[in-house]
Amino acid sequence: MRLDRMTPEEIEELFKRTDGVVVVQDAGGDEDDDEPTLTEDETSYRVARLKDVLLEAQSAWDGGSENLDRIAEKLGDGSRRYENRARVVEGGHINAIIDLLQHDSLLPYVVTVLYNVLVDYEPVQLQACEAGLSQRLTDLLSGPRLETSRPLIGLICKILALLIAQEPEVRTGSPTTPQVLLNLATSQEHPVDLEDFSALTSVALAYLTHETFQASNLASVPLFLEAFSMSHTSFDPSDAADPDAATQLKQVRSAFVPVLADISALPGFIPVPAPDNAQPPPLLQHPVFQTLQGWLRSSAEHATLQSAACLALGNVARSDATCETLVGSGAIHEPLIDLLTRCTGGSGTTTTASPPNAQLTHAVLSFLKNLAIPAANKPALGRLLEPGLLPKLWSTWGDAQPQSQFAAVSLGRLLLVGCAANAARLVAPLGRDAEPSGPVQTSLHVLLSLFQRSDAEPTKTEVARAVANVCRTLHSAPVESVLSEEWEAPPPPPPPSSADDQGGNTPAPTTTSTQHPTPSETRRAHFYAAHAAIPTTLSLLLTQTRFPALRSEAWFVLALTSRSVSGARVARAVLEPAGACRALVEAVTGRRDVSDGDDLLLAAGSSASGADDAVEDVLSNSTGGAAGAQQNQQEGDTAGGVSLGMEGLGLGDLQPQQVDPAARAGMARIDRENGLCLVAELVRNCAGELDPARKAIYERLLVTGGELVLNSRGEVASG
Repeated sequence: MRLDRMTPEEIEELFKRTDGVVVVQDAGGDEDDDEPTLTEDETSYRVARLKDVLLEAQSAWDGGSENLDRIAEKLGDGSRRYENRARVVEGGHINAIIDLLQHDSLLPYVVTVLYNVLVDYEPVQLQACEAGLSQRLTDLLSGPRLETSRPLIGLICKILALLIAQEPEVRTGSPTTPQVLLNLATSQEHPVDLEDFSALTSVALAYLTHETFQASNLASVPLFLEAFSMSHTSFDPSDAADPDAATQLKQVRSAFVPVLADISALPGFIPVPAPDNAQPPPLLQHPVFQTLQGWLRSSAEHATLQSAACLALGNVARSDATCETLVGSGAIHEPLIDLLTRCTGGSGTTTTASPPNAQLTHAVLSFLKNLAIPAANKPALGRLLEPGLLPKLWSTWGDAQPQSQFAAVSLGRLLLVGCAANAARLVAPLGRDAEPSGPVQTSLHVLLSLFQRSDAEPTKTEVARAVANVCRTLHSAPVESVLSEEWEAPPPPPPPSSADDQGGNTPAPTTTSTQHPTPSETRRAHFYAAHAAIPTTLSLLLTQTRFPALRSEAWFVLALTSRSVSGARVARAVLEPAGACRALVEAVTGRRDVSDGDDLLLAAGSSASGADDAVEDVLSNSTGGAAGAQQNQQEGDTAGGVSLGMEGLGLGDLQPQQVDPAARAGMARIDRENGLCLVAELVRNCAGELDPARKAIYERLLVTGGELVLNSRGEVASG
């Protein structure tokens, strides 16, 4: 059937036509709010004529008519006019326009009209979502009509970007949309240019920001990773002729990272069957893992891919079993250590040739923190404690990257938990300052120095926790497994300001003893003497109140260390600050305010000048008055008196106990008992070195705390 030919002017008149327009008055009666609408006959007429317009445009295209540009201009102008777009919405005509997509000859014009109708006009975008426009467009890009649609990729992507910004599209959009777009972007048979690649991937990523599409596209993760890699290896912003195209590629590169973070956190990111002992772990054979592992080993210019691989694999490493597989069978830590070496410049003291990549450094450290949690992995990761790696980040060199520095301290702490070999690396003598007779230097000194100069409370707390782990290992593992024979030689006396320089406000623990020390005790004593800042660092765990579990862990460590003379001297120095002593009284008595009726709190919190008077008040108000105080003083003069007192109370079986943070109900009881163990050992091992006021507080605590423990045991027995 022959259609009436339309001139450009007639096309323009069609869009301006007012016949059949009916004005519907707003219920409020305001003429400014009156809405124009079309009669049913006029609607049918205009839709039919619109098809004629599109066919005329196709005819002009096929015949090379000089009117083609004018027709396209009139068509575009008409579809962008607000009143015409409003009529599309009011008459529900978006479906009629979408149906025209089925005609290949009309496709370029229908897509153009759809974009012009949709752009900057939310009502029609919502209708298009509900009408399934995205499905129709993805069918064009994935079916037999792809070649016809290929020149329209950029415009189709713009339409899809408008749709995914609307809530109905998230709910009703085709689940295969991201896969279709990424297939086109990564096609080797029909490579796309930079502009189309950016358009396809940016829209795919817009869909993948929504959990619905993430879950439905897990099978397409290899395709996603291929596109991510191509954005860095196949395209370069500097090659773009258009600055806007370069900007869009940079935005695409950045957008891949958070989407990968979300997808890699899903349980099915790397689906693996149950392991077969006769075969390599399935995780290590999975294509996704192998791709990410390859990124870790890629060249330095692909730092973003390496950071992304750390992020994704860090999300995978969420169980001890997986972490042990990654390290034990996959040796994934080796490229990570190589990356960290590159980031820090190794053992060199100057900065690296290129500026340190803070993002990559932090990503590597975060992944390594996950891997460092299982006990089986800690020895393999011990290389990280070499001077050019974590200790370099702890030094002033790492101060420019505070987030990475904190992560490095946290990783170091994890490596020290229950691992004597790693503790030995940290405390191994590195040599002496300038002079051969100068002070011994260790990596632990670097950590203690960070505590002294840092203003960041989280960093200081992590340093204190790491130091506590060293002390715990020194008093729970064979000393020779941590401290080498070098520590049997007494360290040179530190200069007068040494303790202050390292953050210490107490003298270094003395290495002498009234008894002949064992070789193990000698090594420990020399070690503590060389690290005068340890007590001040540990005091933070007692005076902080934000994390009760950390304070509980500190009571356990101090109770453990105080069973040796050298450790007791360290514990005595840790409790030297009034705040730390007050925390001990609170732990043993369970009281947190003087108004609770326990003057021990007042005594513990007193300044040095008022301590004697406060303690005298405490003792005179206790059972037995001054006589009782005198008796307590006399009994405390010997270690045997303390032992007899503890055993006489029926507390001879008290031993340091590690608290379980998950069992909050029992934390107070264990804190009390650990506090009592600590006090008893302090009076036993440091009786001659204790300040009289402090000694009186500790002796009174033994009585008060002992009674509370016995009462608690009695209640349990009777219950």
